[in-house]
Amino acid sequence: MGFLSDLLNSIKAVIIMILANCFSLGLLFLGVIHQEIMLLYIGSFMFGSIYSVGAVGIPMLTHYFFGNENYARTYSFIGFLTNVGSASSLTLIGYLYDFTQSYQMVFIIALCFHLINLILLVVICLRYNGVGDK
Repeated sequence: MGFLSDLLNSIKAVIIMILANCFSLGLLFLGVIHQEIMLLYIGSFMFGSIYSVGAVGIPMLTHYFFGNENYARTYSFIGFLTNVGSASSLTLIGYLYDFTQSYQMVFIIALCFHLINLILLVVICLRYNGVGDK
């Protein structure tokens, strides 16, 4: 993601990685439905792209929107919330699998959250760029 942000910018890099993860979730969903092992391998490999969003993307976006002056104070709060969300989602994934005996619902919910995140990111970027701060 660092290479992509240097090449394009932080926003586009995060969007590309989220879209890559959406594609991987689609492959996993299809692999589970059709019992295609190759789709599951490729989707699982590509699913690792989500870790770049949490490890690099969130700090980059925080720095992009809040600058050096407010980064430390803002990122500590955002980091706390993302970690609580991550821990909660792992528990939810386990419960959903226990109740449904399938990961299909998990993949659908993850895709919905990705779409919500993309929409929010676009709305924030439009409002941020409209302010004229940068």
